[in-house]
Amino acid sequence: MPQSNSEGLARWRLKAQDPILTVLAIVFALESFLNPALQAASPAVADLFSNILVLLVVAAVFVLPLGFIAVGAVLAAFVVSAGLSLGLVHPSPAVAAHLHAASYFVFMGVLIFLVGKAVFASGRITYHRVLGAVVLYLAIGTIFVGAYELVTSLDPGAFAGIPPESDPRAVGASLTYFSYVTLTSTGFGDIAPVHPAARSLVNLEAVIGQVFPATIFARIVTLQLAPGPGQDRS
Repeated sequence: MPQSNSEGLARWRLKAQDPILTVLAIVFALESFLNPALQAASPAVADLFSNILVLLVVAAVFVLPLGFIAVGAVLAAFVVSAGLSLGLVHPSPAVAAHLHAASYFVFMGVLIFLVGKAVFASGRITYHRVLGAVVLYLAIGTIFVGAYELVTSLDPGAFAGIPPESDPRAVGASLTYFSYVTLTSTGFGDIAPVHPAARSLVNLEAVIGQVFPATIFARIVTLQLAPGPGQDRS
């Protein structure tokens, strides 16, 4: 019976793996492109989208196999994030910014790892897995937003052209915009890195933004063209 339950759980995880990639892609797109505008119009709705994304990451941890250390890290980050969001803890602004950034990096790092495993797994390439590759690309832009927010919390003058630090929502929206402008190498120039650490991060994101699409989609095509078990490789 225990073995049967284990096999049933494995089959359920296999069935849920692809659909959750599509759900993550939809929510991620809303979080990345709609949420910054909502921050100004309706902060409560914007926070709802962010919380849904966090819950999906937590759910994905249990759908896609992951080690106990990573599961514990995600749950700890979830507790910290929930405590800060609900006002259950009241650290200083600097400590709160660092805790928020740390929990953010854990969520995004685990998400990238989970989705990457699902996208690059052997087997037929489905549209779910293609959307998973899009999630990876968006996640890179999002994790750099957290890095920029951390640099800004340490030095409010790290970026020129962003709102005052006293308006954290506007700062977050501006850095989200700047991150995707950098990732895609659009470079409007209305926001510019000033601090050396900020410039280093911007250089890194710009390089990843150029290299990532070519390499990841080439890998997906290779997986799709690879013969399955028992097929002739000639």
